[in-house]
Amino acid sequence: MNGTEAKNERFDLEFKVTGGTVKLNPTIVRNYLVSGKRELVTDTEIIMFMQLCRYQGLNPFLREAYLIKYSSSDPATTVVGKDTFTKRAGAIAECGGFNAGVVIHRKVAGKEEIVKRTGTIVFSGEELVGGWGRAYRKGWQEAVESEVSLKEYMRYNKAGEPTKSWREMPATMIRKVALVQVLRETFAENYTNMYSPEEMNVEPTTLPSAPVQFPEGEKVFVRNGEATPPEHSEEKRPEYPPDEGKDTLAESGYNGPSPGPDPEEVPQHIEKPNGFVGRGAVKEEKVDGNTKEKLADRISKMPTPEGATEQGDLIY
Repeated sequence: MNGTEAKNERFDLEFKVTGGTVKLNPTIVRNYLVSGKRELVTDTEIIMFMQLCRYQGLNPFLREAYLIKYSSSDPATTVVGKDTFTKRAGAIAECGGFNAGVVIHRKVAGKEEIVKRTGTIVFSGEELVGGWGRAYRKGWQEAVESEVSLKEYMRYNKAGEPTKSWREMPATMIRKVALVQVLRETFAENYTNMYSPEEMNVEPTTLPSAPVQFPEGEKVFVRNGEATPPEHSEEKRPEYPPDEGKDTLAESGYNGPSPGPDPEEVPQHIEKPNGFVGRGAVKEEKVDGNTKEKLADRISKMPTPEGATEQGDLIY
């Protein structure tokens, strides 16, 4: 490690995000937060990503921001998670609402016309040509509007074909582009240097959506919205903590849903001794009594971090 790299490894940031605090350093970013080939990301690109997260209060561990790099010939790309734009708009006191839709070309009774439609429906015989967005800022006399061209934003692969999302759901993609652009223009101070995957040459379906997970044994937990990552680790997190010779939860006899963190499910408690807080979502109705008892017993053997309670601590 040269002098510059050693200096950057000591570049630690701690900043507030919605619901808590995030701590970042270059090692954490490279090991856990890079999508693509992490060995290609430069120290400068990592520092810029960290500074953007701090400046805008983004929590990359909850996938509010991504650092992406697949080729040494191209610079790294930073994009914001799919829901970050609309969630942030809802928290802006000056926001008076927003809307978006598609722009279509059609013929009616032999007459051609351009129509702006709310939503993403395009009927047979109509041509999708773009998207539109509108946002209202309290105190401003006029709404801010944005219109974007499908031709300008359509993304293609190396074979010259539209990428998966632009091929399968172009209306959804171009509507999202128009929406984030109008929000950024209306509330510039809240969205500086924030871009969505749809605006950049990034395929949204390739980006992970589940919260970042860490190797077993690291002191990593989310408590009341506060995310504290480990200092560093090169280990890979197993699918689930091994249990007395069993490599996976399925081999232990459990046939219900995975108890790992799932952004689509709200963590639920199961019956367990000593008030230990469970790991993620478990649907009890799918667990028979014998398996449920085994699961509760193995959970009771897991160490409980200091400060964990039954009021919503999610340990992973």
